Amino acid sequence: MKSRVVQQPKAEVQEVCRLLLGRLGIRPRPIHSRIFWIFPLGLAAYVFFFPMLERAWLGGTHPSVRLQLTSGDLWANLPGPSEGIAIALVGGLAMVYLLGSLSFCRYLCPYGALFALADKVAPGRIRLAGECDGCARCTAAS
Repeated sequence: MKSRVVQQPKAEVQEVCRLLLGRLGIRPRPIHSRIFWIFPLGLAAYVFFFPMLERAWLGGTHPSVRLQLTSGDLWANLPGPSEGIAIALVGGLAMVYLLGSLSFCRYLCPYGALFALADKVAPGRIRLAGECDGCARCTAAS
């Protein structure tokens, strides 16, 4: 019995931009640099830790913990649909052209940076023993 290989889901905007570049006959020219590892860590610090440090530095009070699942004016600060699509496409096309496919996940995602750090100290790992035959047992075990 032959098992199918389970593929990782791809980010939609980046994948659409990659396909558009391919249809236009434009080959991405990714920039490769060892310094890119610092960007997701910097974004994680900016998104998660900087607000706490700023509040402590300025002597502000910490907001009380509360569960708020809705917002009365969620769309007030977001761009309109046409601006949002234009920003996603132009930004996505530039990102895929300059950094390669799935570059946001690889170089900019703050969650990915935190998960990568957690992975370095994880007590268990799935290791490939021998040749991979695509059975997906390693994926099913995780």
